[in-house]
Amino acid sequence: MLTDLAGRAVVDRAGRRGRLTDLAIDLFGGACPPVALLVVERRRPGSSGNLVPWDEVLEVGDPILVADLDAAPPRLGAGLEGCELLKRDILDALGLDLFALLGG
Repeated sequence: MLTDLAGRAVVDRAGRRGRLTDLAIDLFGGACPPVALLVVERRRPGSSGNLVPWDEVLEVGDPILVADLDAAPPRLGAGLEGCELLKRDILDALGLDLFALLGG
């Protein structure tokens, strides 16, 4: 589940670290859209985080192992076209809809 993965450490082969903040799904992937990207927050000056392609994920464990965090494009750059962020766009929207339905 996303709530189990969000916040988990992400480590690449060189030992560089980040934290998983969101998952991007491919909206054109059919009835069950696949995960396309990991949104990884990095603690580097001026960094907005990175978008790690799913095919760069080596192991989904604790921590999540990826090939190379430095090779992943910056989050503020291009790369989210055709994708939806699960935590930001889906879960938050569901929470808002539930709040409205409950008379909030």
